[in-house]
Amino acid sequence: MAAISAVTVAVLSALFARVFARRDRRRQMYGEAFRAALEWREMLYRVRRRDNTDEGERVVIDKFHDLQERLDYYEGWIGSESKYMRRSYRKLIQEAKKATRALIRDAWDNPGKKGNSDSNDEHPMISPEVQDGFLRDVRHHLSLQPWRWVLVTIRNWREV
Repeated sequence: MAAISAVTVAVLSALFARVFARRDRRRQMYGEAFRAALEWREMLYRVRRRDNTDEGERVVIDKFHDLQERLDYYEGWIGSESKYMRRSYRKLIQEAKKATRALIRDAWDNPGKKGNSDSNDEHPMISPEVQDGFLRDVRHHLSLQPWRWVLVTIRNWREV
């Protein structure tokens, strides 16, 4: 009987360790993906403060390409975990790009300037509903309560 108890405890411990390790891996991935999505907003300031040289513009353009590659990577990787979480992440990315699109276009049309932001500079705002929605979906997807997983599915049922 003692051997059965020991084996049962060992199996349950291994199972719980695996579940929590997977959960921590997902949490890490979601955190990095969230940071990458918010970096898009920061790109506005890089464009505004770029050097007014071909090299300075090339550096900013390369940064845009690198960031877009990371966003695509995270969207795909999140999609391998859950198509509903992918949709939630896609909403966040689209909102970040929408909030900055016109401002980035205007910044490219003007020469870059050194220093801190001007009091006249407009700052992009990502919709709190979308940003908080993604974070809520992350919490629910990481939850050990299966009914919360269903809520992620319901909120992200439709393609974006």
